[in-house]
Amino acid sequence: MNKEGTVKNAAIHWLSYRDEWTKDAITNIEGGIVPIERIAERYALAFMYYAGRGVHWRNNKPRWFLNGNASVCNWQPSESSSHPSQEGTYHAGVSCNDDGFVVGLDLCKYYTGR
Repeated sequence: MNKEGTVKNAAIHWLSYRDEWTKDAITNIEGGIVPIERIAERYALAFMYYAGRGVHWRNNKPRWFLNGNASVCNWQPSESSSHPSQEGTYHAGVSCNDDGFVVGLDLCKYYTGR
């Protein structure tokens, strides 16, 4: 059920209407197919953002998390530092492996807990 005002609805709405990356990927990929894993990752991160009251996060201006114009692998704040880990390169924000799949998420510095 998709009740208006729920976290689930907010995440689906963002993915359906505000996420330009997914829209562009769907229209530009040969055959029009985007792997479901990519869409599922974006939905899961959007769900987490809305569930965690992302609009109140510190240092999310300009919006780096839930940036509908970028791959999730580029969802890091501008002051983010990176360093290698076993799974790939680790960043504050979203970290991806060499195949472009999410392997880490660090929002401790930005989450206000409100």
